[in-house]
Amino acid sequence: MGYFIGHRKFVFSQKEKDDFRDMRDQQFRDQREIWDLQFITVWRLKSDRLWTDKAIEQWLGKPKKKGKYKIFNIGDVRIIEKKKVFKEWLEPRLAKKLSKDEYFEIHKIPTDLQRKRLLVELKG
Repeated sequence: MGYFIGHRKFVFSQKEKDDFRDMRDQQFRDQREIWDLQFITVWRLKSDRLWTDKAIEQWLGKPKKKGKYKIFNIGDVRIIEKKKVFKEWLEPRLAKKLSKDEYFEIHKIPTDLQRKRLLVELKG
């Protein structure tokens, strides 16, 4: 809690400072995880999921703005990626990427039910 040492002055031990920093870092990680369960940025779509500008415009439309980020709802992306037309479009891009980087992997997006469970667990 700190010790009062004079007018408006408190002293904190190194353990207290470390505990506070750890708590703040954990809160930040939890908030980031909650955000990642709800939204995906255009940059992540392109780098992690092999989307292009044209594909984004064609299937998702214009992105929303949240601060300086252009974002889409992760549920909308999941719905589009399940369509056969999209899978056919992605197949050659994925093959090309795998020829350059054999360890590349497109991670699955959790279903709505899984996302809700994770959100409840994190907000818990």
